[in-house]
This record gives sequence, structure tokens and C-alpha cells, in this order.
Amino acid sequence: MTRPIYLPLNLNLDSIITEKPPNFKPFNKDHLKFILQFPGYYRAKNRDRFEDGYVPINAKTLKHYVGNYQDYLRYATDIINVFDRTPRYIAGETSWKYRINPSFGADLREDLITNQLLINKIISLPRKSEKSIKARHKYPFLIKNILSNKLEYDVLSALEYINIHYKSNPDKFNTCLQSIKAIEQKDWHYSIGAEGHRLYTNLTNLKKELRPFFRYDGRKLVEVDIKCSQPYMSLALLNPEIWKYPRTSSVFAIMNINEKIYREVRSMDEGKNKVNIMVQQTAEILNSIDNQDIELYVTLLTQEGMDYYDYLRERYNQYFDKNVDRGYMKKIVLYIMYGNEDADVKQWERENYQRLLEWYESLFPSIFKLFELIKQNDYRQLAWLLQNIESKLVLDVICKRIKKEHPKMFIATIHDCLVTTEENSNFLKELMEEELKKHIGFSPKLKINQW
Repeated sequence: MTRPIYLPLNLNLDSIITEKPPNFKPFNKDHLKFILQFPGYYRAKNRDRFEDGYVPINAKTLKHYVGNYQDYLRYATDIINVFDRTPRYIAGETSWKYRINPSFGADLREDLITNQLLINKIISLPRKSEKSIKARHKYPFLIKNILSNKLEYDVLSALEYINIHYKSNPDKFNTCLQSIKAIEQKDWHYSIGAEGHRLYTNLTNLKKELRPFFRYDGRKLVEVDIKCSQPYMSLALLNPEIWKYPRTSSVFAIMNINEKIYREVRSMDEGKNKVNIMVQQTAEILNSIDNQDIELYVTLLTQEGMDYYDYLRERYNQYFDKNVDRGYMKKIVLYIMYGNEDADVKQWERENYQRLLEWYESLFPSIFKLFELIKQNDYRQLAWLLQNIESKLVLDVICKRIKKEHPKMFIATIHDCLVTTEENSNFLKELMEEELKKHIGFSPKLKINQW
């Protein structure tokens, strides 16, 4: 058995090893190949992250594959200069980050790993991780669907597509190439996110342009997408009851959605029951005399013909004398909501973050106040909370109901959208509308996209 990997086209390992032989033992060329391809492989599994090419290499993870991985990292970085490494490292907080030295070029070539022990680890270890075991335990029917032989992928057409559209962008091309090859090799990965409890698979990490090459049992697939998903999920927070301690585990409440977040919010102020304060302050925001912005917020997110991001885009362009499109406006809004450091926004937005907050507050003062209330202890709390609401509804409510009532129906998830075969699209849309309105309190805007 062999295992294909991808290394820079201009990297001649045999020549490098001959010229600068390793000064450590044991040494295995396959182990070196595996470590050198790790940054590219990791980026392919984490789409839209690590835009600068630097990838964190976690020591605990790498040690499972190569016991003396540190020798290989030092050799690749300090001796043969194939790796670049970031200078910043904080023990217990951040990992060293590595990338292939740009001098080797961006084009890749296929190479092979032949070491059987290493190949067995590459195949088996990811599925033994705690996050993968949790995914199989909680959502076995979803994992079974993506592992099914009925789920087919037109690899040749996908490769043709990236050759036409991404060849001029080597970084994007390489990431897509490795994603396609992983599917071709049946290298399926699946895990539950640590904080947002989302289900991550090859589907979620694949660029949307490459998804239409999937078929299930020869049938075309469709996705039913929740429009403006994260802001829509925030509508659930407008109900003060969601913060109360639930009477039973079936109640749609923060405690039942994510107990950890509930406990952390509760402990914000020592000696006080913060959840009761959340109930009180949420009610005060909703009952404020001057809260017309809440009505507008709800209308933009629930009424057909209205668009939340387009509304903000028009006002953003006018206020800041910009000309951003809807797609970029979405990135700006999420940056305003979450303040995450790895947001895909430009330098101007980063340098003017406070101005962005003030601008958004002028449009939606009540909503802004509610978001700040949730984030006051940890700015990440709002993002985690909304992702947990989303995953609770998509995975635990909608998907499990489908599993119970229609066990033979194909269903897969890509975070805020669900995938099924064409003939089931309208049924899925109606079921999603029913459950989302029931739990969020407002009707969603859903869109069926053909694959």
C-alpha cells in the first residue's frame, strides 16, 4: 500500500538529504515527507484560515505519527531551510507556526509514502481523536451518510474545474487539489468543534464551487441554506426566557444548548446570579421606549424582499465613503459582532474597529447593547453562543427528527445549511421552517441551492 502526498515541485529531497545529511537517528525519509506536507494538508482541512501560509503544528498531534518529530522540524527549519517558522511562541498558549519556504515555489507534485506503519497511522489516528469519537457517538447517521459508497464524487470534473479557474492562484489551487484528493482516497474526516459544537467534515471544508460534483446514488444534491444565519440565530436571544434555568432538558434554553456557556455567563459577577441579571437586562432592552431598531432588525432578517447585509452595505458605503459588495459586508458585520483577530477583513477595518462599533451602534443601539452584554466577560462568548444555537437546531433538532421520521432519507450538513437529494428539497425546507420558527420565535428566510 502506498499513500500519495503533495510536496513542492522544486523540492528535490534526495539531493538535499545527500548534500546535508540528517544528524539524528532514527531517520526515515517518509517521516520527513509527512512532516513537510503537513502545513498544506492542515490548510486543506481548515479552509479560509492561515492565509499567510503559516500553520500551527501541535506537538501532541505530531508525536502520534512521528515520535522524534522535533528532530525533523529542526532539520527542516534550521539545516535544510525548507520550513519557515514564525518567531512568536508562548508555552501553553500558542504553537510554533510553519510554512514551506516560498523559494521552493507554489506548484506541487505528487509523491508517495510507502512506510506501512506510518500509512496505518495516517488512516486510523484521526478517527481515534476525542472530537471524531464524539461525532460518531452523537451523529452516527450523519457520519454513515458521508461514508456511504452511494456518495460519489466526480474527481476528474473537479480537477478540470480548478485547472481552469484556480491555476493562476497556486495557493488556492493547492488547497483545493488536496481537498479533492482526500475525497478521492476516501480520506474522510469528521469532528465536533470544541466551542461551537459544529460538525466538521470534508464537505464543510470544501469550497462551495467544488460541491456540485457530488452525487448520491446517482442523484443530484441540493442544499437548503439559512440566510443571514448568525444574525438570524441571535433573534433567539431577544426572548428573556432563554436565559432562565429550564424546568426540563427539552426546553430550548441556554442551559440546555451549552451548559458551559450558561455557567460562564452566570459567573461573570461574583456573588450575583448573572443569569437573572441577563433576564432582567434583556427585558429592559426589549421594553425600552426607543427600541424601534429591534423591529427593523427582525424585519431585515425575516421578511422576504428585505436583506440585512444589503441594508448595512448601503449605509456603510455612504457613511465611510466606501464601495464594498455584499460578500465583504458580511465579513465586516461578523467582525463587528465577534471582534475575532483572524477575521478576513482589510487593514482599514482593523485600524478603525472602534469607529465600526460606533457606526453599528447608531443603527441598532438595542441589539448592540445586547451583544455587548453577552461579550463583556469574553468577546468570544457571542460567537460561541450563536454557533451553539445553530448546531443545536441543525444537528440535534432538525437532523434527528429526519432520522426518526425518514430514516432512509439522505441528509448531510454544512453548518447552517442542510444537504439532500433533489426530490426531498421542498420537504426539507418546510421541516426547517417549522422547527426554526418554533425554537427561534421568528420565521427564517431559506434558500434552495442546486448542486
